Amino acid sequence: MHDLRELQNTLKLRWDKVRLAHPDALARERVAHALALLDSVQSKREEIGKYLGNAEPSPGVERKS
Repeated sequence: MHDLRELQNTLKLRWDKVRLAHPDALARERVAHALALLDSVQSKREEIGKYLGNAEPSPGVERKS
């Protein structure tokens, strides 16, 4: 959960910077930054998902298939 929360906070911070640098919502640079952020988030989520999927459940908790 820590890594997911960190990803969320990092994304918000980076997006706030993009919005300040490019206030026009239709600016090409802003759209390009948004797409790059989404790509990086997708990669990080996949990375986190791999090790979360391999994690063992707590004792007494059953993993659903």
